[in-house]
Amino acid sequence: QTFQNIKLPQILMNQPYVQLMWRYYWTGPVSSGARDQLRLDNITIKTKKMYQATVTQSSLLVNYSQIESKASIVPTGLVHYKASESILLLPGFKTTPNAVFLAEIEGCN
Repeated sequence: QTFQNIKLPQILMNQPYVQLMWRYYWTGPVSSGARDQLRLDNITIKTKKMYQATVTQSSLLVNYSQIESKASIVPTGLVHYKASESILLLPGFKTTPNAVFLAEIEGCN
């Protein structure tokens, strides 16, 4: 079974070290000498950030796996979106004439 889009608790975000524990319960038939089997592999944790409001900070560096944005960037803004997988600028995203905006995808094949 593949699990996707499991949202981790907010308290785990931006922590230097996090451990995940998998609990496995088998409720199937019991046979003599047989043991439950479980295989975990290819576990990937990705970060995704969604911006919807006006960016009012003078300088903002965002570094996630995936970034989605509907933000408005003010004229004095210097905004750098840096993602390892994707950057999606959604309807509503806009910059003003004197704003500096950079979108960069690193580590993409």
